[in-house]
Amino acid sequence: MIHPFIKNRTSFAIYGLVWLIIALIHSLVLIYFTTVDIGISIVDSIVFNSIYFLLGLALWYPTNFIDFEHRSFSSILANHSLGATLTAGIWVGLGFLILNAVIKDQDYLVF
Repeated sequence: MIHPFIKNRTSFAIYGLVWLIIALIHSLVLIYFTTVDIGISIVDSIVFNSIYFLLGLALWYPTNFIDFEHRSFSSILANHSLGATLTAGIWVGLGFLILNAVIKDQDYLVF
């Protein structure tokens, strides 16, 4: 089954634009509300938002096959909680590993 965002260029462009706006906001928040350098804040924003951009595309497949009608509320809640925890863990873990390898600024690594 083909992902609807990949199949439809307009949907993919809108999805990418939304993540670009989120990345810009993320970078601006780091620049204005922390002591992180501008270049580092841009790299941080690109890495974390690119990972979530890809995770968002990948998560369509499992969520497409969830059968809400034949599952109990507790089962749905447990599945969504586990999925959210795994997604957040992958997102933060990959982001940390990539940024730890790319950025050598000690102040940022403490941040």
